[in-house]
Amino acid sequence: AQDPVRNPALTPSSRKPFNAEPPPELLADAFITPNDLFFVRNHLPVPQVDMKKYVLTVGGEGMKKYTFTLDQLKKKFKHRKVVSTIQCAGNRRANMMVVKHIKGLSWGFAAISNAEWTGVYLRDVLAYCGLKDMDTNEALKHVQFEGLDLDPEKAPYGGSIPIQKALDPQGDVVLAWDMNGEPLNRDHGFPLRVVAPGIIGARQVKWLSKIWASPEEYHGHWQQNDYKGFAPQIDWDTVDFKK
Repeated sequence: AQDPVRNPALTPSSRKPFNAEPPPELLADAFITPNDLFFVRNHLPVPQVDMKKYVLTVGGEGMKKYTFTLDQLKKKFKHRKVVSTIQCAGNRRANMMVVKHIKGLSWGFAAISNAEWTGVYLRDVLAYCGLKDMDTNEALKHVQFEGLDLDPEKAPYGGSIPIQKALDPQGDVVLAWDMNGEPLNRDHGFPLRVVAPGIIGARQVKWLSKIWASPEEYHGHWQQNDYKGFAPQIDWDTVDFKK
């Protein structure tokens, strides 16, 4: 009952949590994917965010901790627009399953969409918080993200990206609040999400609540025990995610 309204043209690969892709013929109609046809990938139930209470926490090991409301982010930092495609790491898994059984949602080939995102550069926010470049603290190797979506044990969804990607002066990792000129809808991360061009969608955390610079990758399940590539002879019975 708390789920967002969705376009009935989307083809679900699961209902709870809701995951779905658009018909391929509609996806190919335009370079920019309409918001209501953008593929949906949710690992956990879609949260309902109270904007009166919403803040983004930013910090890291050896850094001062800051908090920002969405309005403060919009006022303090230069606005940026980035056109970026997001793709689920499981895109075309249904095709792969014809060759060999693999675990995961049976995605077709439309778990990929393109949008113009508006927000602020992650590197601008990190610089304001004291992390201007990789020489500031050489021990920091990753930037971790946490969302407001929670599992049954109240643990948040999270992920991380290499600090080189986050701080690249020529890079374009964005903390986005708009999608194709409209505020993010709930399925796509309202009120704020990470957009990290060139990295799988699983690391582009939605409903963003925390950014943390760390010597280590994010410790959560989906960073440590999923979304990793192995040799063909490795399967779910023999995999060792620690290696």
